[in-house]
Amino acid sequence: LQGALNQCEWRVTELWSRLMKLCEPAMMESYQNMRERIGSCIATIVWFDLADLYVDPQVPKKFHPPRLANIMADINSMMEILWSEVAEAKRTEEECMETDGTHEHTSNNNTNNHNSSSDEEGDRKKVRGVNDEELKKSCRYQLRQGMSQTMITSANVSMVISGARELASSSSCWWKAKVSLLKYLQVAIFSNLFVFLEHRPALKQIFFALLLDERLEVRETAAESISGLLHCHFFDVDDSLIKKFCSWSRAENGPKRHAGVLALSAVVQAYPYTVPPILPNALMQLCRHATDKQPMQGTVKKALSEFKRTHQDCWHEHKTQFSEDQLAILTDLLVSPNYYV
Repeated sequence: LQGALNQCEWRVTELWSRLMKLCEPAMMESYQNMRERIGSCIATIVWFDLADLYVDPQVPKKFHPPRLANIMADINSMMEILWSEVAEAKRTEEECMETDGTHEHTSNNNTNNHNSSSDEEGDRKKVRGVNDEELKKSCRYQLRQGMSQTMITSANVSMVISGARELASSSSCWWKAKVSLLKYLQVAIFSNLFVFLEHRPALKQIFFALLLDERLEVRETAAESISGLLHCHFFDVDDSLIKKFCSWSRAENGPKRHAGVLALSAVVQAYPYTVPPILPNALMQLCRHATDKQPMQGTVKKALSEFKRTHQDCWHEHKTQFSEDQLAILTDLLVSPNYYV
């Protein structure tokens, strides 16, 4: 039925509304496949609930496109009943999981129409008082995914950046919150790339602050995020940026030194199948730390291994970008001594 209505798209809004009435009673179905299919149907039903869509008042009500706000109100009313009983019986928690499963599939399939709003995410925050670990995990995942896939406009992008800056610069914040922030920013920036373009300097400061964090996991996640943004040319790489990373890598301070090595490895891994003019210098600076103590040594080894894997097929072309001395250094580091035994 969903496939048949898909062929007609916006022309059958009345039938989409009727399909929604069929889905509502089955949201708490005990079978997971059934709940996932219902979630997929609901996601399709609200495809045409666009923020700027004009509906002529003279059009009969039954032909109006189904509204996400109305559907979410119905789903939330179902969940409110369960929230009040969730601590009393395991059976109620299982029902809440079933409803949340339908909610999850709806959210995952309906990323295009989400506007920045805290209402839906606020409902999931109620999970703090719940004892069921599986339910907590599901709601936390939905909160992170829903926020990162929400459409950000020029009107509220400053609010997002301000919140990210506050969290990134906090010394008392738990490190896992900073890792979650980085994962959120990865998806949010890629999903709203053009909105964030004029805010690149502020975002660069946020990522650099997280790259210099005392916690290893935060630094590694920040380097991964920076590498992805360099790869899509959201951030530009020039000699001044390489010099900044090199100055970090020469610091006596352990976390800052590791941040510099991670930043250089992020530059190297941002160009997996090409060798731009800035790459040989960045690679040579990275090689200087091949004999450093951990975690610098492990970071260099991983970056060089990835460089070898992605460039070996066209190495006869790529090696022309390096000087003889640079090739000799790379050969010493990339060729295992075991090959000579």
